[in-house]
Amino acid sequence: MEQDVFESSSNGEASIFASLPNTRDLGGMRTANGQRIVSRALLRSGALTLVSSHDSRRLRDDYKPKTIIDLRTESEYAVDIDPSKAFPDTRYINIPLLKKRTLGITKNDNAGIADVIRALGSNAHDLMKEVYLKLLLDKHSQQGFAQFFEELLDAREGAVLWHCAFGKDRTGLATVLLLQLLDVPEKTIVNDYLATNRFAPPRIQATTQEFPLQERTKDVLESIRVFNTVDVSFLQAGFDAIREEYGSLERYMREALDVSPDKRDALRNKYLVD
Repeated sequence: MEQDVFESSSNGEASIFASLPNTRDLGGMRTANGQRIVSRALLRSGALTLVSSHDSRRLRDDYKPKTIIDLRTESEYAVDIDPSKAFPDTRYINIPLLKKRTLGITKNDNAGIADVIRALGSNAHDLMKEVYLKLLLDKHSQQGFAQFFEELLDAREGAVLWHCAFGKDRTGLATVLLLQLLDVPEKTIVNDYLATNRFAPPRIQATTQEFPLQERTKDVLESIRVFNTVDVSFLQAGFDAIREEYGSLERYMREALDVSPDKRDALRNKYLVD
């Protein structure tokens, strides 16, 4: 990968379900050689806890999810369990990419987010970059990504859906890595990554309400925005670190995530069509 490959771009497609506001079908994305991702096969999402009965029926009938991969921590999963009764023929797999609560990432950090934002001042942006480095370079996280790709290869006929709490960072990184393996152009990858920001305003508003009016300083409001959105600079920091430690994304995929060229080709054969 070249320096500064991730450039800002316009946001991508809207959510396909009203009650799952950050759910998108990767189907139809074109690769560099003109192939496209199979429709209704790969879905990225936020947590499924609040899915409506209407949307659960649509998801079940139109996408037939046979594998749902939950990237949240064990404690997040225990609090907000996926609605398995809505999808009785689906395999549920928990792959926690983080071992513990992480500010700005895991959902169950919300109770103390106001105090942490007060303490951080204007350092939220740097903290998020550090989180991305951890997700990409930590051995536990790498094992999680490796399992994620194995599950994609082993998935039965029907859609694979993966999610975290907001479908923002863990889901975002898993999707970026997958699209890289499928040879999707950088601009398309960034469009999908940034589309998450379309669904941030309600979370930003809810977090802002935790602060009295007199505390809503410029730094506080900026930290709230940073923790509830994604930014290309987070990706760039993470992939710069990959390049520094592994020399190339291909070597990182092979050595850190156990994605050999044969596995990469198998993913392409399974999820791409002419």
